[in-house]
Amino acid sequence: MNGQPPEQMKWILRPVIQAGGVGILIVLLTLVDKVMPHNTELLKPGASTWIMASGLVLFFVILNPIVTLRMKSVSRYFPTSIVCYIGLLIFGYAWCYLITGKHIDDTGSFRWIWIVLTIAFLVFHLIARAMRRIVDIAMRLDR
Repeated sequence: MNGQPPEQMKWILRPVIQAGGVGILIVLLTLVDKVMPHNTELLKPGASTWIMASGLVLFFVILNPIVTLRMKSVSRYFPTSIVCYIGLLIFGYAWCYLITGKHIDDTGSFRWIWIVLTIAFLVFHLIARAMRRIVDIAMRLDR
């Protein structure tokens, strides 16, 4: 193998496709969650939709920096990832508000969870870029 991903997996290298896929999962899983019965003693009404969206945003936060390690040029990938992440947060917020009729502050501490996820997203990208730079230096020294 020459270090390139197989043709079937090249679609996952684009942050727009990753964010779109997570957006579709948010819609599908929140709709499934909406029709399921809930015990309201454990959660505030409507919180499960925000939990689903937050969990899938976490999936994007983990997936996107891992894919960064496969990129040859991170300089174009990183700004696109940030724009896609912000778009995913806006979409998730709008969708959850549409489904539940509640803002993020009305369902618990999800605003803080999203702030932590945003910081984690940036930290994961910094770690991935540092790892990539270290590997590039090691490969250059081996030549």
